[in-house]
Amino acid sequence: MTKGFSIFNHPVFLQLGNYLDLIPAYIGEQHITAGYFIQLSEVFCFSDQEWAAMLEISTAELNTFHNEDLQLTTGLSARILQISLILKHGMNVFESLDQLHNWLQSPNVSLGGHIPSTMLLTPEGTNLVIHTLIRIEQGIFS
Repeated sequence: MTKGFSIFNHPVFLQLGNYLDLIPAYIGEQHITAGYFIQLSEVFCFSDQEWAAMLEISTAELNTFHNEDLQLTTGLSARILQISLILKHGMNVFESLDQLHNWLQSPNVSLGGHIPSTMLLTPEGTNLVIHTLIRIEQGIFS
């Protein structure tokens, strides 16, 4: 089953269940639509509060994303794409959405016992999550 939505005003059709297709091919553009975020949020099970915190917006503002054609701001678009790329990398590393979700929600020794999803709230934490994924990919676990 395919479902269509728009990224950077370009129609996109993806095979539901092919999570790696969620990363747009038009990263050089300035804005994404709320429809892209809706698709991303349906695949990656963060709560509205977690998404709002990661995007540095209120849950009330997050709830305005129901209009799939809504153009998101450049800053918000950039942050969503950054999170998308991290999640795509995580899918490549763990090869399973369930394993990635478990890793994102579990305390991690390499992150000082912190939970990776909570580390995505700050730029420094986001960088640590990226570096930890790279280390896991390379077989370095400590």
